[in-house]
Amino acid sequence: MDLAMNIYQHVSKYLEKWEELRGGLEPFFIKNLENVQGDERDVIFIGTVYGPSEAGGQVMQRFGPINGASGKRRLNVLFTRARFQIITFSSMRSSDNRADESKNPGAWLFKKWLEYSATGVIDRAETTNCEPDSYLELYVIKQLISMGCEAVPQVGVTRFFH
Repeated sequence: MDLAMNIYQHVSKYLEKWEELRGGLEPFFIKNLENVQGDERDVIFIGTVYGPSEAGGQVMQRFGPINGASGKRRLNVLFTRARFQIITFSSMRSSDNRADESKNPGAWLFKKWLEYSATGVIDRAETTNCEPDSYLELYVIKQLISMGCEAVPQVGVTRFFH
C-alpha cells in the first residue's frame, strides 16, 4: 500500500471517530473579541495584537474594545469559550499594561490574564483565621472533611470571602 493511501485511511478513521463522538469535528475559526460569543472549542488560542512598536519600546495603552465599558464582559466571554485549555500568544508582558482596576476594569482583567498566562498563578487568597459565618459554609466544610479534604474557612481574595 502506498503512503498516500495509508495516510488517507488514517485520516478517515480519525474523522469517523469524531463523527461518532460529537457528530463531527468542529471547524477551526478565527474571530475578533466582538464575535466570539456562543462559539466553544476544546482549545482556544488567544493572540493579542497589542505590544511595543519596536523591541523594548513602550506599549501604548490602546486596547480597543477591552478599554470600553463592556471590556471586562467581553474578556469574560472569551475566556469561557474553551472547554479544556486556553493558549495565549502575546508580544507584551503584563507589566506593559498600566491599567488601574478602578478606572479601567477591562484593561485590568487583560493585565491579570497576561500575568496568569505567563505564571500560571492566580491572585493568592487571604487566610483570615475567622470562624465560618453561615450554616452553608459549615455544611460544605463537613462534606469536604468527609471526603478526606482539609477545609479552611473564610479564605478569600480582596473583599470576597467564603
